[in-house]
Amino acid sequence: MKRNWGGLFAGILLALAVAQASQAMEFSAGARLGLNVSGIIGDTSKLMMPRFGLCFGGFASEWINESFGLQEELMFDFKGESWKNQDSIDLSIFNKYPTHFTYLDVPILAKWRFINKDKIRPVLYGGPYIGFPLISESVSYGGNTYDKMSSTQPVDVGLTAGLSLDCRMGANGVIPIDIRYSIGLIDFYKRDAPNLYDRTLLQSVFSISAGLGWIFDFTKKKEF
Repeated sequence: MKRNWGGLFAGILLALAVAQASQAMEFSAGARLGLNVSGIIGDTSKLMMPRFGLCFGGFASEWINESFGLQEELMFDFKGESWKNQDSIDLSIFNKYPTHFTYLDVPILAKWRFINKDKIRPVLYGGPYIGFPLISESVSYGGNTYDKMSSTQPVDVGLTAGLSLDCRMGANGVIPIDIRYSIGLIDFYKRDAPNLYDRTLLQSVFSISAGLGWIFDFTKKKEF
């Protein structure tokens, strides 16, 4: 029986967020929307241009103390590469057409903040992510697409790091403005035989996004 690894991991992530929220001094949840500038690291990727695409999804954030916290996300990320100049492409090589991907990415991030009393609070973060491809297709110069899911690894693993500015809005609102870089750690293509051109192909993504969240402060005592 085929397992739904994406659903299983999402369930584990939700359970983790709920468990952390019960111990957190401050918990927030919300949604993010932004822009990806993505590329592929490999021998043939220098023949291509970056791809511009969307990133969107939700997050849950828990501050364990004044300086340290965790954040879990479920993000839809558009990745891949675009045409540069067809005349400069050797169409006999592997990965001869640029490839477009849509991934469900699940980052689990550790966060550090050093200013905790102002309306704008800078946050540094980093951590691993696991990704599940939803769409994988090569795009010809004429715009035709060719399905590549059968040759794409079912799971991608990588690292994410970045900077966020948490802009407080009223007593309970937060607008995170986020800039980050993510890089895959494993070859996202299946290899049936050794290849002379691309030994390894890795996802590389630069993202800028903004979000809207709601803060739940568990340090406040209830009055009856």
